[in-house]
Amino acid sequence: MTHYIGSVPDPERARHWRDEAACREVNPDDFFSENTHVVQQVREVCFGCPVRQQCANYALEHGEWWGTWGGMTQTQLRTHRGRRRAGRHAA
Repeated sequence: MTHYIGSVPDPERARHWRDEAACREVNPDDFFSENTHVVQQVREVCFGCPVRQQCANYALEHGEWWGTWGGMTQTQLRTHRGRRRAGRHAA
């Protein structure tokens, strides 16, 4: 007798951009590393990802300040967020 402990996929669940992410099989902790070598490695995963833009937009819209999102470093996220805010105030 086998004991299945995995989850059963829900066919009714709507697909999400994360389902297509290239990082699905990468250790999530790597995306929050302070090691510049690790950051560069995960950014390379991002650069080949089909949902890179959705990931970056998610981070910018939800105020993610830490980690690598859509290939952007923490510094790049803050810069883009600042530009978005400045654009809204200028309109």
